Amino acid sequence: MFRLQATLSDGFSVNLDGRFPSQSVASREADSYIRHYSDPCGLGVRVSSVSIIDVELEEQERRKALADQRREVAAMRRQK
Repeated sequence: MFRLQATLSDGFSVNLDGRFPSQSVASREADSYIRHYSDPCGLGVRVSSVSIIDVELEEQERRKALADQRREVAAMRRQK
C-alpha cells in the first residue's frame, strides 16, 4: 500500500487522504493532484511536489526505530 504527501510552495507538508494498492496507481493519483490542485484559501500556494510513500516500509522503519529506542533505554537502565 502507498500513500501520498504533498509539499506546498510555502514549505508545509500535507498528508493526502487515500491508500493506493500499487506505486503506479499512487503515481497517477499524484499527477492528477498536481494538475487539479487549486488554492482553496487563496493564499497563493501551489504544490511543489507529491511524494509517494510505501506504507509498509514506513511501518517497518517505525518499528525498527521503536525497538532501537527500547534497547537504548534498557542499556541506560543497566548502567545506573
